[in-house]
Amino acid sequence: MFSQLVETTRNVENDWKTGEKIPYLCLAKTFEGIEATSS
Repeated sequence: MFSQLVETTRNVENDWKTGEKIPYLCLAKTFEGIEATSS
């Protein structure tokens, strides 16, 4: 699961351009995944 989240964030970073709206939903899901695996 975590590797999928990391891959997803990598794709988002590649597509995200400076000045565009920040993909908060993707960030939130990524942090949820990190929190779930680190606790």
